[in-house]
Amino acid sequence: MQRITVQAFDGSKVRTYYASEPPAAVAYGTGVAWTAHGAVLASGVVHDGNGLSGVLLGRGLPGLNFDHFIVGTEPSAANGLALDAYEQVYLVGERTLGGVPQARASRVQR
Repeated sequence: MQRITVQAFDGSKVRTYYASEPPAAVAYGTGVAWTAHGAVLASGVVHDGNGLSGVLLGRGLPGLNFDHFIVGTEPSAANGLALDAYEQVYLVGERTLGGVPQARASRVQR
């Protein structure tokens, strides 16, 4: 079993943040970003019972705890994320449509 875990440490090597997701047959993180308000966003891939799905996780603030999966019934992956100057979230990755892998970039409303 695997899981996506995010940890942060300060300059004294003291852990200041820890979040761990439930285990899955396949789970790995591909990106992490901190908002100016202290919330953490993490992208990755998890096995959700039907196959591999890309996911964006939001943790740390009231109203910002969410799991956003790339929509579709075929395999997908979230390969990274970015925040712009206005803290809009951009998720990049791939999804499969009709058996054909496609690149995907999207702005995620939160």
